[in-house]
Amino acid sequence: MSKQKEWEMTLVDCDDGNGDCYLEFPPDVLTHLRWQAGDVIDFQVVDNCFYMRKLDELS
Repeated sequence: MSKQKEWEMTLVDCDDGNGDCYLEFPPDVLTHLRWQAGDVIDFQVVDNCFYMRKLDELS
């Protein structure tokens, strides 16, 4: 079984006045996860934690 890896990142305010924000992934995180532009990510919030997976990894 592979060991899970954790990262801590900060939500960035879009400054659009709507309270919208985004999560900017550092390049080393994207490389480790093998994520790239165009990937579809499943996003869930459970007990105040974000869980994300690339959709093709869900099967």
